[in-house]
Amino acid sequence: MRRLYIGEEVTGPEGSIGHLQRIVVDEKAHAITHLVVAGRVVGAAHFQAGEDGLRCDLDRSALERMPDVETASVAEAPPHWRAPGGYGLDNFLRVAEALIGQVPYVPPAQLEPDLSSVHELTRGSPVWHGGDQVGEVAAVLTDEADAITGIAVRHHLIDERMVGIEHVVEVIGNNVHIDLDQDGLRRQPIYES
Repeated sequence: MRRLYIGEEVTGPEGSIGHLQRIVVDEKAHAITHLVVAGRVVGAAHFQAGEDGLRCDLDRSALERMPDVETASVAEAPPHWRAPGGYGLDNFLRVAEALIGQVPYVPPAQLEPDLSSVHELTRGSPVWHGGDQVGEVAAVLTDEADAITGIAVRHHLIDERMVGIEHVVEVIGNNVHIDLDQDGLRRQPIYES
């Protein structure tokens, strides 16, 4: 896959949706997991980097539902990183602690969109709406074919609510971002295990 360039235009189904601002790297997986476009953290699976530019399958309204970079549970690149040629440390964010030896870690600069193994949706994963933690995952709900249909969210240690997979906006590391605020979560059906 081709190299990514900070500042390059990103197009969606209806035209430009912004420019590539930062790259999110999982140090443990040694992989790019997300890209930051228009201040939003978007999973790598939403992108294709081809000869004709960087394309995203999200339109502007879908992009706005993605986690904001300031509240997305990502950290600045640590000082032990050595950025690849043409990049600076300020071009990178990270989602995991480094597992390195004595040499600086050089992050990848190419996008590999199949990163399903990098993220974990498990019991106890924090659940966020914007910058507010609204609960934690009590259970991952699946159908007969073991496809994920939703999550049960423990809300204020009082009850658990069923949240359909359509409300899960993004999973970053083990942090789950949903499009429901506290009131929206309270309106979801009660989950009884």
